[in-house]
Amino acid sequence: MTQTSQAATQSFDEKFAEIVLTVAKPMFDQFSFDANSSGYQSRVEEARDADGNPFISVGFVLLRDTELGASPENECLFTLKALLAEQQIEVNAAYDQRPGKNGLLHEKLEPRMANHTILEDRLTKFLEAAMASRRPPVPPKPLISPIIWKARE
Repeated sequence: MTQTSQAATQSFDEKFAEIVLTVAKPMFDQFSFDANSSGYQSRVEEARDADGNPFISVGFVLLRDTELGASPENECLFTLKALLAEQQIEVNAAYDQRPGKNGLLHEKLEPRMANHTILEDRLTKFLEAAMASRRPPVPPKPLISPIIWKARE
């Protein structure tokens, strides 16, 4: 790696750290606090992946009073990761891990797009998709209402 590319990677890493500190972490901490307060176990994690890419994630369980790890198919995870080699930010969301389901969202963002408005929008879409994936199906409406049917008899 050249000195120029090392400097660019370091600068990008620092920019991602700033985004985490000023935007993502406060937002994820609030999300986790709200989930825990509502009876849904949640946690925020910051680390680096096997390739050294830094990330922050917020995870929660969609079953009230269920421990994280006890029911992996009901766990939801929203991750923001710096792809150092590409100098892009990856957004990954897994909101439905049940067999036969494909509850995944994936997107890459330029660093300038990783602002409060964009991240809040992605986190909101993630939560809406997670909740919608668990709603029971709505039964079809009858073609003739029961009141009209009785009147016909």
